Amino acid sequence: MKIFLIGLGVLGLIAFVISAYVRLAPTDPERWHTMPAAVTNRDSEGGAMRVVGAGQDGLARPGRIGRGGDDHLCHPVACIWLS
Repeated sequence: MKIFLIGLGVLGLIAFVISAYVRLAPTDPERWHTMPAAVTNRDSEGGAMRVVGAGQDGLARPGRIGRGGDDHLCHPVACIWLS
């Protein structure tokens, strides 16, 4: 039982160190917030990939909706769009 608890503590410590490294590691946001050059419209045997531009403010409406904007009425079961 004592060996089991020591092993569990060591595993917990390893998990903590790994999660702290992932959270605190320095990264460059410009590296991750760019569209890869290889992404194009493609058809494959099991599906398709399409690139659709959202425009300059393309995510503004979903952002308002996510923050409880005034262009819809939401209930835990369904949403009614007013526009």
